[in-house]
Amino acid sequence: MPKRNAFESELVTAALALMQLNDFVAFRVNNTPAYDTKRRVFRSFRGRKGVSDIIAVARGIRVGDDKKVGDLFGRILCVECKALKGVVSADQRRFLRDIETTGGISLIIRCLDDLSGDLRELGYDIRG
Repeated sequence: MPKRNAFESELVTAALALMQLNDFVAFRVNNTPAYDTKRRVFRSFRGRKGVSDIIAVARGIRVGDDKKVGDLFGRILCVECKALKGVVSADQRRFLRDIETTGGISLIIRCLDDLSGDLRELGYDIRG
């Protein structure tokens, strides 16, 4: 099993911190298979392949009297974190396409500035 790029792991950690600082409900999704030490094998994978590194719920954009409004409020936001030369797999592309097809937001980022910029383009005022 190939090891995850250390940069990608750091990017996931930084992206989560940025999203949480900006009031998104966000969490890390770990699709790495678990190793069974008793049987000395990896447990079979039963989830969906290609699920993004970060799953979040888009917060409402505050307008006027501190009301949360906007088309983004409550929508799922999936973020795939890749190293500069990292390749998005077919399973990951399929997952991101399915998210968009069902009304969610999908992003592929290669640095923290990508995430900040993408969120600003969506209309968010991003701190940090």
